[in-house]
Amino acid sequence: MTRLFVTLWAIAALSGCTVPVVGSAGIGVDQEGRPVGYLAVCDEHIDGATLYYEDPAAASAEERSVDAGTWTANSPITSFAAWSLNGPHAGWTATLELAELQAGREYTLYGWTHDNSSSTESVTVSGAHLREMTPGQVLYPSGYDEKADQDVYTTGSVREFQSFACS
Repeated sequence: MTRLFVTLWAIAALSGCTVPVVGSAGIGVDQEGRPVGYLAVCDEHIDGATLYYEDPAAASAEERSVDAGTWTANSPITSFAAWSLNGPHAGWTATLELAELQAGREYTLYGWTHDNSSSTESVTVSGAHLREMTPGQVLYPSGYDEKADQDVYTTGSVREFQSFACS
């Protein structure tokens, strides 16, 4: 009976691990090839964003996720935002300056709230793919391929990203 209780408690605890998704994150580059973050917020608000990568050589599961950059918006984002991930940008404060992006590493960008009440859908891009993008393009999540068991991403214009994110 004790094992059953522990198992049910664990299932209940794990089922509450996600927060509501209120929009989407996208990523692109500016005219100089520097990374740009995009957020399309459909409900509620987002307070900031984090770019991270997974370190498979980490000593523990807690250390596996490594932040490569973190930004806080000066005021809550309630619709759309774009900002430079590499350097100062009006309306944003880098709370962790962007680390040098490695070509062979995959990075994930997502938006969050201070109170962890909601987040955005994330976007994952390799450093190499980011370097191949042209200004005006946004890579964003556009679905999930169940057969391949992987997220699907689309590269489109800023307008296409905004339109898709809240449709």
